[in-house]
Amino acid sequence: MSYIRFLIDNGIYHIYNRGNSKMYIFPTDADKRFFLRQIKKAQKEFGFEIFAYCIMDNHYHLILKDNGRQLSAIIGIIQENYAKYYNSKYEHTGHVFEGIFKSNPIVGFISFSRLLRYIERNPLVAGMVLSLAEYRFSSYSKANDVYGLVNYEYVMNEFKEHMDMSYEEYLDCSKEDGMLCEFEVNRIGDEIAATLFCEIKTAMFDSAAYNLEELSVSQQREFIEVLKYNGLSIRQINVLTGWRKYIIIKIKCSKEYL
Repeated sequence: MSYIRFLIDNGIYHIYNRGNSKMYIFPTDADKRFFLRQIKKAQKEFGFEIFAYCIMDNHYHLILKDNGRQLSAIIGIIQENYAKYYNSKYEHTGHVFEGIFKSNPIVGFISFSRLLRYIERNPLVAGMVLSLAEYRFSSYSKANDVYGLVNYEYVMNEFKEHMDMSYEEYLDCSKEDGMLCEFEVNRIGDEIAATLFCEIKTAMFDSAAYNLEELSVSQQREFIEVLKYNGLSIRQINVLTGWRKYIIIKIKCSKEYL
């Protein structure tokens, strides 16, 4: 089954992929640095923004804002350059990455902040470090971002506007240690769900007032999947769209956490 990529103009996306058969494709610090340099090289060419990243031994995560609909070209070049490097260095043949990269649009601060926390805390949850500051290949601190990939001003401003704690305090809060991801285990309240629903509807169809009855089957599927990925429950989607639950249930969200 082919992978369906959902795109939004000037959208923010969770980008991720891992090594073929879960193999370690970033086993050394030098490998991780080379991959980061490929991101910087592509950033100079395409002009996209990065809000967070984490390079683990067998996978990577990015929060990326694309200034158009260039995701396939951007990530394709990054992965192709790295695959050539990896195959040459390790005398490896065959695929380096596990198929095409995955991308999911992130709409609204709630989804953005939860995903940010999940990505940055990957090394801590995996038991690789005792504190986030120890890990050198994530964007947790500006000091770690030696290639200047991340727009920290945007991230900090978002936290100032929406939260009563700083970016660092939010990431360091230990209440979910041991959980796979807050983004996965907590459902959002109905009021926030309604706000997110309008934001996503506007982002995908250019208007919060768009008539959902005019959606094609493929557009309906896309809309439901993005709503689910951003944390809305089946019940909330049912209430907000008026669509039957069996239609909503059969749409499986393609997210895959690494």
